[in-house]
Amino acid sequence: MNITLDTLELDKINIPPRSILYNLEPIGIGTPYVESLTSYISRLAECHNLNPNRLVCKTFVPYIKTESRINSFLKGSLGPKKEYINGNSPISLEYVSALEELTTRKDLIYLTMNSWSGLLTKNVIGKSRKWCPNCLNEAKNNRTEVYEPLIWYIKDIQLCDKHNVILEDRCPKCERNLNFLHANYIVGHCQYCFTWLGYESHNTIEKNEYQVFLLESFGYLIMNATKLNALPTRLQVGYVLNRLIEDNDFKSPREFANWFGLSYQSIYSWIKNVQRPSIDVFFKIYQKTNLSINDIFGGGLMNEFDLGLEKSLTKQLKRLTLNEIENELKGELLNNNYESLIQLCIAKRFDMSTAKVYFPDLCKEINEKNLKLKEVIKEQKRAEIERDLLIALLMEPSISLYKFSKEFGIPEYEAKYYCPESTKKLITRHRSYVKKAKKIRAENIKNEIKQVVLELHNNGIYPSDKSMRKKLTNPNWLMEPEVRRIWKKELELLGYKK
Repeated sequence: MNITLDTLELDKINIPPRSILYNLEPIGIGTPYVESLTSYISRLAECHNLNPNRLVCKTFVPYIKTESRINSFLKGSLGPKKEYINGNSPISLEYVSALEELTTRKDLIYLTMNSWSGLLTKNVIGKSRKWCPNCLNEAKNNRTEVYEPLIWYIKDIQLCDKHNVILEDRCPKCERNLNFLHANYIVGHCQYCFTWLGYESHNTIEKNEYQVFLLESFGYLIMNATKLNALPTRLQVGYVLNRLIEDNDFKSPREFANWFGLSYQSIYSWIKNVQRPSIDVFFKIYQKTNLSINDIFGGGLMNEFDLGLEKSLTKQLKRLTLNEIENELKGELLNNNYESLIQLCIAKRFDMSTAKVYFPDLCKEINEKNLKLKEVIKEQKRAEIERDLLIALLMEPSISLYKFSKEFGIPEYEAKYYCPESTKKLITRHRSYVKKAKKIRAENIKNEIKQVVLELHNNGIYPSDKSMRKKLTNPNWLMEPEVRRIWKKELELLGYKK
């Protein structure tokens, strides 16, 4: 049969769309060990023979809506808040959207926690990379693709449930925490000293109840994200809690809250869809019912909720008499803890408005003593933080406020709130130290460049980019514009034309 251009119906040929970047297949979709989005970006960059920084900054701009991020990318910087890329946040959604446009894939949202944003209160990803050295080692030995699963990055997950070893979060060589995305990021390696992070670890621990809950809950959430017909929303949280209350014969949300040891005000705000429960709240429900987050909100949104609760354990509410309320108030005044009036009413199960109407003086005295106690506690805390800041100001080398927060277990905002002057001194001191360290580093690099250029020249070798990299302590120095200018200047001084 002779085929000519006249016989071909070109308009009926189905040509699939072309992608700007390679349509790289993500690893582990539909399993608890799906790779993270930053791991995918690193592998995609490697396929294009680019570093992740250049890949993102050069290709993402047309698909990004946030002006600050566009400006960062145009300057060649990935910007701050890289921990949000794998999580449940607008930043993560922008990265997903851009990558799906560039690769023509439609499944990259499953490499993040965005499918569950309607249920999760905040970004659930930690501040830096974590990894299981055994998993990386196995992948390398079995010659399978090396990648970093999303579940490793979940905040508070501390172990790998495959090997029961603690997840590492510092490079074993340079002992630095590793950012999620970096110009030199290659999966399984430290982006600062390029150390391979895989080895045979024996740093095992037993799974406690909280770790079991986290691994089970987030493992199921990650695995089942692909099975969702629609993304869960905050409205469904209120719907599910109402169903839990009704289907298990709780008389009121207050009784439900008391049984789980939760605040009634919090339960009320969740039912009314004003707020969403935290992970700790889900854990309390898990302790009572053995139901994970996915059991309640993922797979059973339209199912009947029969928790099989032991109602005999339920704290039955009863109406206190005025004498009993008065005794509770007087008893609190004899207590050195001095809870607030609202805390006392919730704990002892009586109405605060009734107490204020019949015993205004007692209520006022309780609140005043509670405020005084808070002031005492506040002053004690201020003194403790001030003492730790003074210790930090004497440390050599200087430490940043972030490192101070990690080493002394004091959140940055608390240090700024309680001791603003000392905190400012710590920040100023560290900035001065960093500035000085940068200057020393620049001088050392400059001297090494001059030395290597002269050494190669004296040995009759042209100091090319390639030959320089072989000799330099860090071959990536020549990627820095200022260092390249020094190198070229030294070549000119030796008579080389560049």
